[in-house]
Amino acid sequence: MEQRLERIQHAQKRVHGTLLDYESAMAWNKAYERTLPVHFAPFDDVTRVLDALEAADIGYGAVSNNVEEYQRIKLDKSGLKRVEALVGTDTVGCPKPDPRIFHEGARQLGTGPARTMYVGDNLLVDAEGAEAAGLTGVWLNRPEAHGTPGPKDREFSGITVATLDELLPLLGLG
Repeated sequence: MEQRLERIQHAQKRVHGTLLDYESAMAWNKAYERTLPVHFAPFDDVTRVLDALEAADIGYGAVSNNVEEYQRIKLDKSGLKRVEALVGTDTVGCPKPDPRIFHEGARQLGTGPARTMYVGDNLLVDAEGAEAAGLTGVWLNRPEAHGTPGPKDREFSGITVATLDELLPLLGLG
């Protein structure tokens, strides 16, 4: 919440030249918390791919730069309660791209890093971070989404996909 309040204060100051008082900032945050879950929804390909992974008895989970409790709320509200393995920044005390957070995800899945694929929409933090941690990093570069691709002047040497459906052939699932 503190980061969110800092962001809104930064935006407020930049646009209006003033900061919000404490009560206004807290009211804004309450409205944000009420409104945000309305917009949680997975991309269309998520359910298809999770169904295929479950049918093939391949474990999956999520590693997030949010705290675990908040990420759990987001997953549950978006209809993804089925994602059981979840690692947040508070789980191991560090954010991505620190290798420890990826290793904890692999541990929760019961796999070693070398046998674990990590898919994310941020080139630097997700794909390259996973690779540096010894996982197979996959950059999900959705044309219609606004992830954080990173520097435009470099290429990713690993796997890049535009949809999660493209993962299935890589895993021998169709």
